[in-house]
Amino acid sequence: MNEKITYGIKNVHYAQKTEAPDGSPIFGAVKAWQGADELALPPVGDPIVIHADDVEYYRLPVNQGYEGNINVRQIPEDFKTSCLGEYKDANGVLIEKDGIKPDNFALLGEFQIADESAVSAKRFALYDCYAGRPDLSGQTKGDTVDPKLFSVPITARPTKADGIIKATIKKSDNQELFESWFDSVYYEPGDIANYVITVTVKSGTTKIEGAVVVVGGKIGVTNAEGIVKISQAAGTYDVLVSAEDYTAVTDTVTVTNADVAKSIEMTGV
Repeated sequence: MNEKITYGIKNVHYAQKTEAPDGSPIFGAVKAWQGADELALPPVGDPIVIHADDVEYYRLPVNQGYEGNINVRQIPEDFKTSCLGEYKDANGVLIEKDGIKPDNFALLGEFQIADESAVSAKRFALYDCYAGRPDLSGQTKGDTVDPKLFSVPITARPTKADGIIKATIKKSDNQELFESWFDSVYYEPGDIANYVITVTVKSGTTKIEGAVVVVGGKIGVTNAEGIVKISQAAGTYDVLVSAEDYTAVTDTVTVTNADVAKSIEMTGV
């Protein structure tokens, strides 16, 4: 079924996320987040475009996830303490304090979808999210009661180990999995192994720090040694390197069944 309209956010859930030593995500129990009103997460990652000879010479797609807001009627206390970094003291007072790093989390939910002939549902999971501080607002009660909405900034990014951002399941495609979607976080990296691509950026004997390196849509920045490491599965990938005061370089790298090193030579502008 081709989706024509998506609407009706409901069944929002979250699960704390930690990481194994290899960067693989570890998810806690899935917990309901009632009172969701709207979820708006535009994609992040504009294509990188290089111009030459007065034309568009090269375009490299970049996917850095999503960033936006979820508007809700209430924020669970557990979410505040686990995913916003607040804590409750011995007197039961919930405290927000500078310098406390909260855990990331998976965000799950459901949309209604429709085409010309049917209405169905689609459930989703965003695997590596972090939340900003919600707004603090209120107003005096008038003749009618209209509960305030809290707007919570949400950023969803690729997982470190696999680069997976989002998964969706339609009820019409797999009803059994659809029905159990909120029992635990479904995460399937598959059997595809990832390998480390070590990119060294230099100009002659000068190591270039702060160069932006894009390999197959994944972005990294070189350290003081001019090195950045990016993981990808086996395959051939476009490489784009840009740095201030240097001419951008495009290249390719092929990953077989092992880690690979790639050297990029840049020239000044």
